[in-house]
Amino acid sequence: MKRSRSAAGCGSAAATPAFASDASYQEAAAALMRGDAERAAAQLEEMQDPLRLSSQGELLLLQAYQQAGQTEQARGRVQIGEYLLLLNLTASAATDLALSGADVARCDRLLHRTDALIEDWQLAQLHPNISAQYFYQAALTCMELQRPERALPYLRRFADTVAALLCGAPILHGDAFFDRLEPWIARMELGGDAPPACVSPRRTPSAPCGTRRLPRCARTRPLPRWRKICRRKPTMLKIDHLTKRYGESDRRGRPEPADPPR
Repeated sequence: MKRSRSAAGCGSAAATPAFASDASYQEAAAALMRGDAERAAAQLEEMQDPLRLSSQGELLLLQAYQQAGQTEQARGRVQIGEYLLLLNLTASAATDLALSGADVARCDRLLHRTDALIEDWQLAQLHPNISAQYFYQAALTCMELQRPERALPYLRRFADTVAALLCGAPILHGDAFFDRLEPWIARMELGGDAPPACVSPRRTPSAPCGTRRLPRCARTRPLPRWRKICRRKPTMLKIDHLTKRYGESDRRGRPEPADPPR
């Protein structure tokens, strides 16, 4: 009995740092919800320092699994890591667009590369919530750059993606490529119906998290295609009229700007 209590105590002690780390993240999230962004940033800066060895922990764990011959555990963790990297990269691209609105060349490259990422990894079906955040921010960026013809396709994709979410499909799930995520998702408290992780109390009520409010535009006659989208999804899109008129041509393909020479 003493031995089992000791083993249990060791396991509890081993779990304590993980619980403490989770509690710190929750505390920072609560500070952000209260509008205390400076406190949240100060608390997260050290924990998220890319120079810390903890950033290499996932690769070390995969190597340990391989050397121990635990192939199934390694394959499961690889897929979880790839999945989370995709979500983080897409969310970071949306934030980068919000921060780079005045840099036209950078925004063009971000849109091109993130569009390709979402298409190649089928992210709009795999994780519609994170995809909707990106589509919304992409539309805002195009409007700020005075490119309403580029914004409309993103608004359409945003509306279609949110419509899929409102149908009640699970937010978290795998697909034919990510076929080892289900056990990990099942361990979550709410399973595949878990709410999005990031919360921003100051965002536009109708906008996904991580996006900015669209500035008020000049009052002009709405485009016919815009009217059609509003009739389809009247409760989803609360965006003002487009800033200027343009031709009826609607480029449906994603932009393909050339990368600058290295």
